This record gives sequence, C-alpha cells and structure tokens, in this order.
Amino acid sequence: MVQTDDGIHRSPSWLDTLSVMAIDLGDEQSLTLSQLDQSLLLQPSQLQGNPRDALEQLKNGALYWDPIMGVLVGRNHVLHQLGSAKEINLVDFGAPENPKLELVSGTSDSASAHANDLWYLSQFLGDWPQETGRGVKIAVIDSGVAGLPGCLDGAIVDFLSLENPESNAWDNDSSFHGTQCCGVIGSRNFGEPRTSVAPDCGILIGQVSSTKDKGYIAAVEFILLTSWAVAKGARIISFSYVVTETTVSKHANPELFSVVAKNLRQNNAALIFCAAGNADGPLYLPAAADGMIAVSGYLPGKNDMGPVRAHIGLAGFTDVPAKSEFFLGPSQAVASLLPAAGSASHEPAHFALSSAACAFVAGIAALYLEAFETDNLEQILLRMRKCAKPVFDAKSGRSWAGACFPPPKDSNSHHSRGLP
Repeated sequence: MVQTDDGIHRSPSWLDTLSVMAIDLGDEQSLTLSQLDQSLLLQPSQLQGNPRDALEQLKNGALYWDPIMGVLVGRNHVLHQLGSAKEINLVDFGAPENPKLELVSGTSDSASAHANDLWYLSQFLGDWPQETGRGVKIAVIDSGVAGLPGCLDGAIVDFLSLENPESNAWDNDSSFHGTQCCGVIGSRNFGEPRTSVAPDCGILIGQVSSTKDKGYIAAVEFILLTSWAVAKGARIISFSYVVTETTVSKHANPELFSVVAKNLRQNNAALIFCAAGNADGPLYLPAAADGMIAVSGYLPGKNDMGPVRAHIGLAGFTDVPAKSEFFLGPSQAVASLLPAAGSASHEPAHFALSSAACAFVAGIAALYLEAFETDNLEQILLRMRKCAKPVFDAKSGRSWAGACFPPPKDSNSHHSRGLP
C-alpha cells in the first residue's frame, strides 16, 4: 500500500489489488480476485466514466470491486458461484422490488417559531468559525439536487445519478430532500450573512433511484455511490436514510455497513455520517453499524434544561451506552436554502429532524478537515469528540455529545488547536 497526495492509502495499481485481495467464502474456501475473469471485473473508474454502461454490465453478470471499501457487487447468481451472497463483503445487485423512493429522515420546517433566527448559534454554538470548508469535498447521497433557487450554484462539483445514469445535469430532485441537505451543508451566501455550515466546500451529488426498496438503496446504491464519491475525492459522506436489518438482508449481510465504514477509516479515505432516524428508539442502520458516525438531534432549550435539549423523539437516545461516534446536531428550523433572487422573502428555507442534523454535523466535520489538514480521519474524530459540548436529555437524565465548531486558532482553552 502507498499513501498518495490526498492522504488515502491505495494499492499501487488496480491489477496489483486484484492479485492480493481475497474473498473469504467460509467453509475453508478462499478465492483470490485474480482467479476471476478479469474482463468481468469493473473498476471504480468505469462507474465514473460511463455509469449507464457499467450498470448494464452489472446486470449482465459483471462484478464491481472496490479495493478500498473491500466490497464486491454483482448479481445473485454470479455471487453464488463464489459463495453465499450474504457473505459480509458480497452485495447482490438484483433488481429492486418497488418503483418509487420514499424518504423518511427529514422534513421542511419553515413554520417553526425559531425559523427566523439561527438559534443553534446563539444558544449553543456561538459565532460561525473562520473555517468555511474550503478545499474539502462532501458527498451527499440522497434524492439528488435541484438548481433553484440558485444558492447552490458553484457548490456542486460532481454528480452521478442512479435514477438517470445518462444525465449529466444535476438539476433534478423530485422530493427536494437531497437539495435541503445540500443547502444545510453548503448554501452559498453571495454577499449575504452566512447561513450554512461549510459554504466553500465542494459537494458531490450521488442520486439514488426512485425505488421504494429501501434495502436496495441502502445496500446496493449506497455502496456504488460511496465508491464513486471516494474515488472522486470525497472525505465526508452524508447519508440521511434509514433501514432495518430485515430490509437490508434481502440484498446483503447487514454487517456490510461496518466493513465499509471501517475500511474507509482504516485507509484514511472517508468518514460516513448517517441520520439516526426519526422514531424514538434504537439507532437504525446504517447509523447503528460500528464505524459509522451516527447523528441525532437537539432542540432549543426549555426552562432549566440548558441552552439546548436532546430531541428525544428521534432515534438513538435509548442506546445506552452510546456508541463512541454519536453526535447531535440541530434538528429544528435549520437554515438550508437562501431565497431566489427577487423573492419577496429574505429568510432562508428551513429543514428539520435527523436529516438536517446529519447534514449539519457532516458540514462541521469538513470544517475540522480544513482547520487540521495534516490530521488523519481518526484524529479529526478525536478532535470532534473532545470539542463537543454536553446536551441534556430530560427523559434519561443523560448528556449527549453536541457537535461543535473547531476552536479558534488563538484559543487558550482545553479545546486548543493542538490535539486534545
């Protein structure tokens, strides 16, 4: 393995990777990828260059192998020749079961009593930091992105659609969910006061298809789009989608999420931030998987509960002890999209629930990457944990980690810019 200029540990070449990476088939069997028909193995570059052709090849029996994530994607009958399609690093590319997408992890929130101010700044975070996400790429794997009202112009640096692989135009989002996530992360201010977390970051859009098969989106499309995004230089992945083990199991072993997240982190490639879910209870997948960074929310404070309080109607607050990578972000009236030019409104649109919190915290991670550009990803997470502030949960009496901005460069506090 070698470390390239972007800090990611990669094998010297694709063919070298093929010769050393092995698929564990269980039952005392092992098969190296070099034993497979290499004409049927798709490289990440093929998904980038001609996605429609790559997807057609997958449907016709080819295999897609990502050497950084350590995952093989292919049709069930092809994977069966190698071993069980439910082996941890094998993903069944079979067709989804239903034709429409249903997003479950976010909602617009323009009617909130706090919609006219950035309450999470005044009540918890303080002023915007000097960092703006410059030089950092964030991938938003979601429903796509729409160009209106224009505040994302210049923010989108690349686009891949599994809904319409032939399209090179990124102005396509029927639900507006992905657009709202992008606005929270990187809405451009164009001379207006800052409203987004990382207004100078570059956003890569990975658009999922319009299927209602949640397991297919989470297990197949998420893997392909994450592979594409990492190859394009994304260091942060934001995924506001939730599934159960049963749903994912139709296409892959649920442990797949941990394999992917851990491999990306061990190779210093990318961190994946996942929405916890909007139902009170344990974390959903993929947020619950080891290696993933789960994000739930906090609300404006009430009475004597502190400046903000845990949004206990969301998922994750019953997970005791909490996983080490569990952060809270604002989940009510989070500014997303600036109004269109000439609009009578001067207030930004707002977003809410765990999708909004996930996008916000993913944006915060980009600020740390900008501030500490020589750090590896584990050091970035360590800084985020150390700089987090407690958020009180009245239901359990516990405190949870509210993600905070990087400390100022001249800080003399225990959150100084040296490693905590």
